[in-house]
Amino acid sequence: MFALCDDKSLVGFTFISSLGNFAYIIYLAIDENERNKKYGSQALKLIDEKYKDNTKVLCVEKPLEKNDIKSKRIEFYKRNDFHIADFEFDYLGQVYYSMFSGDFDKEKFKEFLLVCFPGCKNFRNIKV
Repeated sequence: MFALCDDKSLVGFTFISSLGNFAYIIYLAIDENERNKKYGSQALKLIDEKYKDNTKVLCVEKPLEKNDIKSKRIEFYKRNDFHIADFEFDYLGQVYYSMFSGDFDKEKFKEFLLVCFPGCKNFRNIKV
């Protein structure tokens, strides 16, 4: 867990788990009063520096409609050099996309997901 601070004020936090070549961004949150001030992008740059030899990965919920919060989240990560992997999967009744930054091996990442989240199922290819 990393606290994200500006001066002495907490503006957000992130949870990261690393296993093998993957640095999995479990959670990245910026205080709603501090959003749109580039803190999220700065956090991703710091994560990239700290885990420079790892592929950064994360999972996001599949959007249900254009411009919903899930779509905006995906666009934020895309602006920060993340790409959507060419598959989706189900986990706990929700459909997820995986996103990555760096070298990406889809099969190894699926293995990683199944170790960390054994309930993942129904992997399906998508067009990105």
